[in-house]
Amino acid sequence: MTAQAHERALYGGAITAYIPDSFVDASTMREIPDHQEVYVDVDTDQSIIVELLDYLTDKSDLEAANYHFWELASDNSATDASQVISIRAINNSELPNLSASMGIDGFQAIIIHGIQRIAKFKEHSSNAYNQVHIYLCLVRLPAVGTDLLVTFNHTTQLGSSSSSAGALRSEYQVRARSGDPAAASLLGAGTVEEVMGKFTRLVQSIHIKDRSLFG
Repeated sequence: MTAQAHERALYGGAITAYIPDSFVDASTMREIPDHQEVYVDVDTDQSIIVELLDYLTDKSDLEAANYHFWELASDNSATDASQVISIRAINNSELPNLSASMGIDGFQAIIIHGIQRIAKFKEHSSNAYNQVHIYLCLVRLPAVGTDLLVTFNHTTQLGSSSSSAGALRSEYQVRARSGDPAAASLLGAGTVEEVMGKFTRLVQSIHIKDRSLFG
């Protein structure tokens, strides 16, 4: 079943995107840097992050996407078990809102799906690391000198001593510790395929309404 979503105003309405209704604006709970928009679903430990970054002039589109994935892994202090599963360029015709905003040849989008093993809040116990599927879309906007980065974090396995395990459903903890492969479904997060579909719809909905945002 497709999650309900509605249009959210990002960066004061300069960009809009359809974000699932279960996600709340993290700026109502903590301070968020000006170049980011962050939405979280506390019931599933999922998050969506939109970032405006400087355009990487010295890298090809695929190289830039890979760079951002591994830079995120470094920022997350992810373990060496992190990996890229797939990477592909999106045909611009699949992104009609961005084509209307920037022109059919005014951008290039790359999607990466990977896995990182991450401990939240610098919890470095070996049992604190969670398995997180990372869905990352890099939208390259050379005309305005910007890399628009959209990241969807999808936790599929919780470490037994992770603070997330304490905050989420106790039945998950019991079944995960017993090795039940279906335990992740108890988080309500959906399968990898379902979340990739959710992420793709989010990316397709992005609409740049005010280019003055980029200076």
